[in-house]
Amino acid sequence: MPTQLPQMHRPGWCALPFEVRAFATEHEDLRGFSGGEPFDYESMQHLQQQAEQRLRHERAQWARLRARHQHDKATAAWLDRYGEETELR
Repeated sequence: MPTQLPQMHRPGWCALPFEVRAFATEHEDLRGFSGGEPFDYESMQHLQQQAEQRLRHERAQWARLRARHQHDKATAAWLDRYGEETELR
């Protein structure tokens, strides 16, 4: 058994709002994906800029979800834990 279960196999996943599950699923799919293999310094910089832009977008989306679901204790707690685990904070 893996030391860390994928999000969809953790307690509370099915009870989360669809938009939160969709966000986490997309985020998990893209984590660790660098956009490809750079073939020179310029392409490496371009890929790095794309990754940084994607991370800024994901952090903003995570913050919007946190604000939208702040009064739902279970969803808010899940988002907080997910933010810590994935360093979205």
